[in-house]
Amino acid sequence: DANTFTLSGTDDVLDDLGLDSSYWYNSDGSENSAYYTGAHNAIFDLDGAEVERDTNDIGESYGNEIDNLKGVTLHLKGIGSVSLDISHDAEKAVEAINTFKDSYNDLMSWMNTRMTESQVDEDTAATVDSDDFRMRWGLLHGNSLLRNTKSQMRNLTSQNYTYTFTQRTSSGEIYGTMANNGLKSDATLRLRIGSIYSDLTISPYHTLQDIVDMINDSTNPAMRNMYYDEEGKLRDQPLLKASIVDDKLVINSTSDDTITVSGSAALNALKMNYTYKGIYQLGIGVNASAELSSSSTVDFTKVESGELEFNESKFMEALEDNPDEVQELMLMFVGELDTWCKSMLTSSASGETSGTLTRQIEDIDTQIASIDEYLEKYQDRLDRQEEALRTKFTAAETQIAKLSQQANSIASILSMLNGTSDSSSSYTAST
Repeated sequence: DANTFTLSGTDDVLDDLGLDSSYWYNSDGSENSAYYTGAHNAIFDLDGAEVERDTNDIGESYGNEIDNLKGVTLHLKGIGSVSLDISHDAEKAVEAINTFKDSYNDLMSWMNTRMTESQVDEDTAATVDSDDFRMRWGLLHGNSLLRNTKSQMRNLTSQNYTYTFTQRTSSGEIYGTMANNGLKSDATLRLRIGSIYSDLTISPYHTLQDIVDMINDSTNPAMRNMYYDEEGKLRDQPLLKASIVDDKLVINSTSDDTITVSGSAALNALKMNYTYKGIYQLGIGVNASAELSSSSTVDFTKVESGELEFNESKFMEALEDNPDEVQELMLMFVGELDTWCKSMLTSSASGETSGTLTRQIEDIDTQIASIDEYLEKYQDRLDRQEEALRTKFTAAETQIAKLSQQANSIASILSMLNGTSDSSSSYTAST
């Protein structure tokens, strides 16, 4: 009702204008289409391709973003045409990558320091026993967790990534046979969805229509996995379909499952190969400046440290040439980096199972608790031993006191005896 309006008037003005409500319905109660029109979907052309939406508001915030207009919001006002020029604002991307690079390098530098530092300075080291490892080196010197972490971080920034899609279209028109498009011999095109894949042999004499027919042929043995399940039953629909649109090959997933394609020679001929495989091709990597030309000198100290460089000009060049690939590649990179970082804290989606780092902390905490328990028990034994020794010492002191008293008594008696002896000797002499 929020989108309805009401007309009212006097002297049968609505009836004269044909707008009286009596015209809205036929005699049988059905809506009179001549006077009543329901809402229709918004339909418009975008660079020759028809786009249909159930609202005039289009964009990511409305949940109906157009692939060719990512990041753009449209509010359709009425029938007409408009020319829209879109340019890439790469400033935010460059700032974000520089921030990431600095944080990444801070962590890498910290690990390099911890893995190589000495426990004592050079002056003190001369007085320390060379066999005492704990005093010669830092507590994390050569730590296996830091070494593995550094290796994994370097791998994430240097590896090739596999693109996934629900729809993939050739980058340009394909005419004639595959030989006309650069295929010199038979090549394999692998289509994969999850663990299910089909290997299609593409020959130089094949045309684009031949390839589409082979993909869409349920009787083709090479495509059996896409049409039949593990039990050999025909699926309700194939896992993917192929078509030709504007002389380009289009491969679509028939569900939300993503597809990967591989086979460099076949993909080159079909103009479906990807330009960028890893972020090192975007100017993000170790010695990124040296990658610009073969004549550049590689700084192996930087290679050893594993710290990243960011070549902004190379990144901007890639962004200008192929923005969609750059975006997708960066999303794959940060996605895997995020997954790896989370695995350091937890190894389950629920967060209930400890990850690599948390297990290490728990192991150390367990060792500390075990040492504390041992020290407590040892201290208890020492306390009991001290008490026993104190008891013995007290008894010994008591005994010594008694012996001392006895010794004093004996000394006194001896003194008296000596005195008596002297008196007797004097009396005898006088006689």
